[in-house]
Amino acid sequence: MPRTSDKRERLITAAKTLFHEQGLAQTTLADIAATARVALGNVYYYFKTKDDIASAVIAERAAEVRDVLDSCDCASCPRECVVSVLKKMRGRAAEYVDKGCPVGALCQELGRSDSPLTDQAYGLVRAQIDWLTDKFGAMGRRDARDLAVQLVSEMQGVSLTARAIGDARLLRRQLDRLIEWVETL
Repeated sequence: MPRTSDKRERLITAAKTLFHEQGLAQTTLADIAATARVALGNVYYYFKTKDDIASAVIAERAAEVRDVLDSCDCASCPRECVVSVLKKMRGRAAEYVDKGCPVGALCQELGRSDSPLTDQAYGLVRAQIDWLTDKFGAMGRRDARDLAVQLVSEMQGVSLTARAIGDARLLRRQLDRLIEWVETL
């Protein structure tokens, strides 16, 4: 029997998975409770509303984004840092084609609503742009912010396109092209 103290984490993990697989709007508190193996009534002990769970999921996604960026951070070679991010995404191509980009999907869904969580979700994209801006700036690029926006846009666009077509090879090829582009800057 799982410990009571891990129920909150199981609820967040379940919500994160379900939001990615079926979307926030389609996921019910009952779905989250069942997936987490927590009684529905207990959900309210940890989270008063679905928005509270969504906020916790966005915070988890933010930590994941930070972890990926931190793992790719190599101050001695900013170009390699950027390439490393693209290679990590390339390594997850099958997942992105199967379920979509977890950050992009969340931002897209919340962007269609008047949710107070929209800005929190958009912060996930801003964090990527800020990190890339720093890396391109360290490469001596005066257009660092523009390059960062362009790269994030292309990463999201190719992720969506590959998902729509259902082709992980397409995603890998396009990411390889982005890697080549970054290496020429």
